[in-house]
Amino acid sequence: QIQDDLKECLVIFDSILKDKPGDPEVLRERGIANMHLAKYRDAQKDFEAANQGLPLNPAGFSGLGSQDAFNKAEPLYKAGNAALASADYTGAVKSYQAALKIYPQYGRCWHNLALASSYLNDNFTAELCSVHAVSYRPSDWKLWHTMGAALFSEYRQDKGDPKKLGASITALNEALALKPDTEEDKKEIRDLIAKVKGYERALTPQINFQITTMPIN
Repeated sequence: QIQDDLKECLVIFDSILKDKPGDPEVLRERGIANMHLAKYRDAQKDFEAANQGLPLNPAGFSGLGSQDAFNKAEPLYKAGNAALASADYTGAVKSYQAALKIYPQYGRCWHNLALASSYLNDNFTAELCSVHAVSYRPSDWKLWHTMGAALFSEYRQDKGDPKKLGASITALNEALALKPDTEEDKKEIRDLIAKVKGYERALTPQINFQITTMPIN
């Protein structure tokens, strides 16, 4: 039913964009719907189109939009990073959430909120946050890696839609396509892909055929 609802949303977004071509909020919403349908190439195009024309923040930081909001959110983002580094995951979540209330376009903040949530075993939130992170930084392989891992963890936790395993593999392959920084990074992603595929195979029922003597017709 969720898949059907998402497809209906795409039809609605397409209709709105005919009247309001290039509307960044509608493009972003359509991109998120495409993400949940595992249509990552289409989602990436939507996110890149939504981000066009928005002012970039200083080099080394992610995000688009208001410079003033970014400057106000940055100390909270750094406080969240400090809490995350000291394994205070609850504190990190609070700091990241506060930063995102001020500056919701902060892609890396969404990403780190996904990480902190995953450490707290809140894999559903981690999945949603990783989707938002990718929507603002579609060319960052680390965000696709985190999203693939979050999808896998979330499925193992709630045993919901098995299509999430395929979506996890697709996201991880997207991370590889964006050329991770080191061979170690590539190996980590490939190892996770193999793990997800192994888990996927284990869910497939095995049928044991018995050879019997059949009468000749």
